[in-house]
Amino acid sequence: MKNFTAKPDKWTKFYTYFFIVFSIALVCFIYLAHVPKAVIIITLAILFLAFLVSCLMIPKIYFERENLVIKTTFVNINIPINSIKTIEKYPKIGMNVRTFGVGGIFGFFGYFNWGEVWYVTNIYKKIKITTQKNKVYMISVENPSEFLEEINKLGES
Repeated sequence: MKNFTAKPDKWTKFYTYFFIVFSIALVCFIYLAHVPKAVIIITLAILFLAFLVSCLMIPKIYFERENLVIKTTFVNINIPINSIKTIEKYPKIGMNVRTFGVGGIFGFFGYFNWGEVWYVTNIYKKIKITTQKNKVYMISVENPSEFLEEINKLGES
């Protein structure tokens, strides 16, 4: 089973590092402001939980029989190859609206643009998948051309 998931791009790394530095600075600031220890502990817990959940949402993207599988700790999405209406490289980078999910730490995961399901770790290597039921999935794969060849082979068999 080959994992096609793309390595993080420079922006994903930037957002992740920024979150870490911001979190450390925030906790230091709260500590130096002599606020109650409970506030520091709650702040640490919230920041750590956000970091952990984001990390656990990094997908593994692979093929299993005639299905494309997008698997994280929380979800296991199986998209039958024969249910895919269109699949294309999607290099377009622009403004997107996050309706529910993670927007940068380790990637972009969740619901974007009012209904698209995103599991993107590299915004420059996106693939847009539209199913017969008009459900849109956005994923990123390390080698988009190889991925499209592989999915076309599976679709022919």
